[in-house]
Amino acid sequence: MSLGADGVRIDTESVISILIGGIAFGSPPGEAAEPAPADTVFPLYASREDAQKRHYTTTVTWLLRFNQSVRGLEVGAPVEFRGIEVGQVSEVRIEFDRATKEFQIPVLIEIEPERVLAGSVTEMERREAVDKLVALGCARS
Repeated sequence: MSLGADGVRIDTESVISILIGGIAFGSPPGEAAEPAPADTVFPLYASREDAQKRHYTTTVTWLLRFNQSVRGLEVGAPVEFRGIEVGQVSEVRIEFDRATKEFQIPVLIEIEPERVLAGSVTEMERREAVDKLVALGCARS
């Protein structure tokens, strides 16, 4: 259940499910519904939308350092490349550099390289391309 500017939204299997706190299971659209083997672990998601999003298996972490304001930047903010989300911000801190007597803001980002350069590209080529984009400031939040 969610409440937003467009009203109340209830997404459930049945009223009985709401009353007993049940969990609904289903197969993502477009995937074959094969019987699961015994002792299979199923991930639980906060919403149907989250469950239906494509989940990538590989994340690569980069440390970016800012010496200017990052107002509004927070953990969970998307990292985008040309308007397409390629990752998210995982940590924002502030550090004092004793040598320069200045503050820096280290920001950890996690990029999902599977979103970039799909196809017949090797993992090393994909990594080099994403490294270059980050170095140029092209993959930023």
